[in-house]
Order: sequence, then structure tokens, then C-alpha cells
Amino acid sequence: MNKVTRRGFFLSAAAFAAARPAYSQPSSTTLVVPFPPGGSTDALARLLQPGLQEKLKRNVIVENKPGAAGALGAAQVAKSSPDGSSFLVTFDSHAVIPAILEKPPLDIEKDLTPVFLVGTAPYVVAANADKPYRTIGDVIEACRKEPGAVKYGSVGVGTSAILP
Repeated sequence: MNKVTRRGFFLSAAAFAAARPAYSQPSSTTLVVPFPPGGSTDALARLLQPGLQEKLKRNVIVENKPGAAGALGAAQVAKSSPDGSSFLVTFDSHAVIPAILEKPPLDIEKDLTPVFLVGTAPYVVAANADKPYRTIGDVIEACRKEPGAVKYGSVGVGTSAILP
């Protein structure tokens, strides 16, 4: 698993600073998390906040804007002023917005520009030891054989954690 290194963190802070035009001096920066508080993306944004605030010499605010598989928060950032005052802190789920929403509130390829990758996280699939599943392939096979028979929990529709 990759982790946020000191070097990576400071490179991230530099990217935030560089993304802001010199003529514009916003008094604060908002890190928009398009998911509810308490998830991994929210936790990561809150870990980044103090160091960015120190490096940028201004307030950095974490704002949760959940809804529509992350599209609401992404649209908020896409529609914000391009002055370095608003950034989207998201997970891979934003890439599926066009596939799951009939009328997405933004074009993720045209309206957003990737700035940097903060980190990656592995997925873990666990099952009751009494079940016959030993691999993810076993779970997928069972889902295909008997649609609806396998019950599971995930972070939600439109995320990469949803089984086929």
C-alpha cells in the first residue's frame, strides 16, 4: 500500500500553490470531498489540511458535499472560480459519473484538471468463514449463478467496490 510521504506531501502543497495564479490571492482554500464525513477520502483531506494551511499561509477548509456518486461535489469545484481556492479531493468513483448519471452536472474530462495523486488504497473482500468463497472469482461466480442470492455491503453504486 502506498502511503503519503513527507516528500509527496510537500510536492502536493507546491502543486496547490502553483495552481493559483499570482494575481489572485484567495483568502482560503477549500478541499471539497464529494462524500459524507468519516470515509477514507474525508480522512485523507483532513490529514492534508493542516500542512497545506501552513505551506499556503491561509485557511484550508474541508467541505463535505456528498450526493449523486460524488457528482455534486465535483460539479461544485468545476463551477468554482479557477483561482486556486477550490480543489476536489476524490476517489476513483468520479470516473464513472458519466456512465451512471443520465445527465451529469459536469463533464469530468473537460471541467476538471487532475493536479496530483495523493495515494492509493487496496480493496479487501471478506466473507464469513463458513461460506464457500475463497477468491473474488468465487463470489462473482455465485452472483452470476444465482442473481440476488449473494448479499454484500459496499460503499455505494457508482464506485469500484460494486460487484458485477
